[in-house]
Amino acid sequence: HLDMPKNIEGYYQETGRAGRDGSPANAWMSYGLQDVVNQRRMIDESPAGEDFKQVMRGKLDALLSLAEGTDCRRVRLLAYFDEASQPCNNCDNCDNPPRTWDAALPARKLLSCIYRIQQASPGLGFSGGHTIDVLRGKTSLAIERFRHNAVSTFGIGADLSETAWRSVLRQLITRGMVQVDAASYNALHINDSGRDFLRTDAPMLLRKMPERHERE
Repeated sequence: HLDMPKNIEGYYQETGRAGRDGSPANAWMSYGLQDVVNQRRMIDESPAGEDFKQVMRGKLDALLSLAEGTDCRRVRLLAYFDEASQPCNNCDNCDNPPRTWDAALPARKLLSCIYRIQQASPGLGFSGGHTIDVLRGKTSLAIERFRHNAVSTFGIGADLSETAWRSVLRQLITRGMVQVDAASYNALHINDSGRDFLRTDAPMLLRKMPERHERE
């Protein structure tokens, strides 16, 4: 068992340790939305130059793509190292193909909610937890204080659980549609690709995570 490493190189090294004795082994990585946020924050707050940070962001994106992908893990992993391969028929995706769903409507609801909150409170930023509470129609001191219970997206996502919304948000972050501003208490901002998606009717197939596997 391993927590989310910083890049695919780290993942490759850590999973390789499981089979050093030549016997069959299972490697299981767990991660959630907060892991993604923390890793991005560490990169953003690093004293390194911007060019190096861009490289590290690209490596993290590649790792997240591996984690969220629905195709063969081995094929995707070796492709990162410029090696071609065939499906292994052994990884979790090959053995038990993950369910996917067209999450275009929830994705647009979430992106719209981020936008409406920013409109209601210009110059301020609000976290994923706050945004999900607004979507689900939950009240809190912050929501009442900033009158986010009056925005048009309040309660439009009550049909999905908090776990499901966290999964959608995490995958939108992975796809570069939403950015987390670590310097502003993990405030959410829509990137250009997210704005472009809002203007289309394109589908969005996302991995459907079982409720019990999603870390809060």
